[in-house]
Amino acid sequence: MITEVDFDIPQEIAERLAAGELIRWGGVVRNPAGRLVAHLKEISASKPNEDVVEAAAWMLKKPVVIAGLATLTVVGTATAAVAIVRKRKRVQPECVKNYNDSLRAYIEAVRNQSLDAEIIDRLIADLGAVKAYSENGNITVDFSVEQSDSIDLDEFPESTPTSTDAPVVDLRRYLEVQRKLFNDAA
Repeated sequence: MITEVDFDIPQEIAERLAAGELIRWGGVVRNPAGRLVAHLKEISASKPNEDVVEAAAWMLKKPVVIAGLATLTVVGTATAAVAIVRKRKRVQPECVKNYNDSLRAYIEAVRNQSLDAEIIDRLIADLGAVKAYSENGNITVDFSVEQSDSIDLDEFPESTPTSTDAPVVDLRRYLEVQRKLFNDAA
């Protein structure tokens, strides 16, 4: 059987043991010649972990402690939930909501083959409102539009937008081309 025993080692002997001047065999300290220098006293090692566990178990038996822990848990969970909801809930400006509705209507009309000049006009107007709002530095608008080789775009003046305005101006230009095609066909 192997057991661990704790000893009370006086400071002077501890320093000499650390320096290699003395040798410890169990509870006996000797010099390098093997002569006895000291007998160390055994001490009972208190087990603080058991004491802490015992105290915690005793505390958890009290209803006040249980109620306090439950309250802390509820408050912590509620705080986390509120933070998540606030992060997810972003207020959209009215012009962005209108633009999204117009774009949805435009895409749906293209899919249903029911696109007309009125839908395009609404999308152009809402795009203009979003662009005006974004010029105040409040929003960034990013679009990607492919050019079509079958339509002569030279009759529509192409402005030289800044790099941040380019997608909006291009989208507006293509929408105006579509509107012209509808008006000419009518």
